[in-house]
Amino acid sequence: MPRCLLVTKEFSLTPTSGGMLRTLALAEQLRTQYETTVVSPQGVWVADRGGEYVPAALQTRADGRWGRLPAVSDLTRYRSISGVRTGGRSLLRNIAAGAHGHYDLGVLDHTCLAGLTDALAIGCSTVVVSMHNVESDLMAQRAAAATDAREKAVMTLETRLLRRLESHVVQSYPVVVCTEADAEVLAAGHRAERLIVCRNGIFPNPNPPAANRRPHSMVFSGALDWQPNTAGLVWFAEQVWGLIRAELPDAEATIAGRNPEPGVLQALDRPGLNVLANPPVMATVVEAHPLGIVPLLSGGGSRIKILEYMASGVDVVSTDVGASGLEDIPDTFVDRLPIDPRLFADRVVQRLRDPRDNAVAAQDWVRKNYAWDVTLQPLLDAVD
Repeated sequence: MPRCLLVTKEFSLTPTSGGMLRTLALAEQLRTQYETTVVSPQGVWVADRGGEYVPAALQTRADGRWGRLPAVSDLTRYRSISGVRTGGRSLLRNIAAGAHGHYDLGVLDHTCLAGLTDALAIGCSTVVVSMHNVESDLMAQRAAAATDAREKAVMTLETRLLRRLESHVVQSYPVVVCTEADAEVLAAGHRAERLIVCRNGIFPNPNPPAANRRPHSMVFSGALDWQPNTAGLVWFAEQVWGLIRAELPDAEATIAGRNPEPGVLQALDRPGLNVLANPPVMATVVEAHPLGIVPLLSGGGSRIKILEYMASGVDVVSTDVGASGLEDIPDTFVDRLPIDPRLFADRVVQRLRDPRDNAVAAQDWVRKNYAWDVTLQPLLDAVD
């Protein structure tokens, strides 16, 4: 069986973010055609005889602050500040410990690690870079929103480094992105003949829509330490929530996700807003509510949370930005609204009072069109 080495910034068999879900799905799909080894800063995973990933070694994740510049030697290797922060020396050690011999396919997962691509190519017949998003655009948004002068300066530098990395790998290797819009951005001004679009997807929920959901309740799911999520939640708490409660005094919202930052916790400290930090299983949290909300103001790629809401038969109200990359989903399943507090609040109230009766149809549609074996097939076809 051909061999594959997947190098990524974070990996878990119980993913806690959309990016980790995509990485796990990528590993699962690669395993159907390759003997796959997964390496991350946290450890090394290999498939056992039953085909399930098991940890060969685990470590503590490297981390750092945005106000601090990395060591020159590490920056020379990664060629991005976020690569040093998320990969660090633990990833380099794990690659050395977990990679043995020659590989038919090497997959470098996440743009921030793309500085390692040339080194990875030495031991692999084919190398693919899975970017997820156009990370330089996301970093530029973070830099624009940063209030600390040192953080803003470091993020501005990182934006330039990521753009240089993206330019290099797009011209040198096959590159995987989430959406056609991402592909168009990367192709502009470059010889980019090997861009592969693999949309985000879902692990289909086998359960029918839950009965007896809490009335007048909604859920937000997502990493609570990711700036687009935190900025959107602060906007929702400060400008939208009061309008909803004025119409529905018993309305409640569960905000579920990993590592909630102090700033978002402070903003969400309001009657009816409940924070659920680091839930072990997100699907059971989502399916307890009739409505999922996506009050995002910025970001890139496409939103796995919307697909997960639909997979659980949950109605969806989103900003236009929050639903970007998912334009093919019929309007009968997702409400897309401008970034306007009154419009967003009114539509949430409408859906809570009069929910759409198409939960089963939403589940069927997303299973057919967005299961991971469907959305990641273009990558398998390209490297076959």
